[in-house]
Amino acid sequence: MTVDWAADRQNAVLTSLATQGAKWPFLFLGWDSSWYLSITAKGYAFFDQSYAFFPGLPLFSLALTLGLQNPTISLIIVSSIAGVLWIPVFQLVAELYSDARTSQRATIIYAFLPYVFLFSTVAYSEGLFMLFTLLAWYFFKKQAIFPSMLALSIAVLTRPPGLLLMLPILSMIAYSHATSGERSPSRIGYSYLLLPFAAFFSWLLYAQVTIGNWFAIGTRTDWNGMSSFLNLVLQGFQGKGFEPLVLETVLRWPYSFAWVLFILTVPIMLYFLLKMDRWLGLYSAVFLIAVLVGGGLLSLPRFVSFIFPMWLALGVRVLRNERTKYVLPVIAGCFLFVGMLLWVGFIEGQFIA
Repeated sequence: MTVDWAADRQNAVLTSLATQGAKWPFLFLGWDSSWYLSITAKGYAFFDQSYAFFPGLPLFSLALTLGLQNPTISLIIVSSIAGVLWIPVFQLVAELYSDARTSQRATIIYAFLPYVFLFSTVAYSEGLFMLFTLLAWYFFKKQAIFPSMLALSIAVLTRPPGLLLMLPILSMIAYSHATSGERSPSRIGYSYLLLPFAAFFSWLLYAQVTIGNWFAIGTRTDWNGMSSFLNLVLQGFQGKGFEPLVLETVLRWPYSFAWVLFILTVPIMLYFLLKMDRWLGLYSAVFLIAVLVGGGLLSLPRFVSFIFPMWLALGVRVLRNERTKYVLPVIAGCFLFVGMLLWVGFIEGQFIA
């Protein structure tokens, strides 16, 4: 916490790796990886805009750095391990809704979905977020409240949408109590439900104590060109028109295809999801609204890719037929090919989101 804010920036930390002769880490580092690496190496005080990145991934990386003495390697190891471990947990969750064989097919397809494949492979927080979000839901469905809330607290400290999973959890508890009169969980169990909120508040408190701003977590000026859907609507009402960056990017092939494809498939996925689990449908709908209102519109395909219940429902529904096993390798192979192309673009500095 003693680093001068004006002396260092996130990209300077990232590019300093080149002077050390280690080139292979750049296979996993780019764009926001520089923020996570800088926070791991120098703490949040190096730049006030770093508070926009939640501390889950930096904390795990810092813990590993205590032994390895190398923040770069630690960051890559943590994100890579999490990016693999969420896959079997996804299948465990899928098996709550379908048979093992269908769940395995859905897991394979989702693991190779290009945006999921890329951002749970490179040094980003998506893999860690997926791992603990899935664990939280799995444990909750198994009525293990404490491990569920502990996992969800880590998810909340990794990415802000983690707190949204409390919506279906609290809704299910309230519905169960109203319809059956059951007091489940117990009083101690109810106290566990406060853990994710305490985790979120602790991060707000940290920002207040260190830089005197409760809401520093939303401060990042280089997001100015990443308009949300709400911002574009407001600009339209005010006669300012669309942000040039948004319009130029969305209309450019192949980004336009990906963007339109995601827009068209979202209603289909939500339909399947509501038939499978209305509580996860609530979570996904609110998550999607939050992305449209507050998230960068250019990153819509990336954000939607990590709303796991929608893809879970689609996979379970579409891959239930035995004949799908013949096309599964083709779909997975195509996804992997596109994912590798996105990976190459990512490390070459293209905007892949």
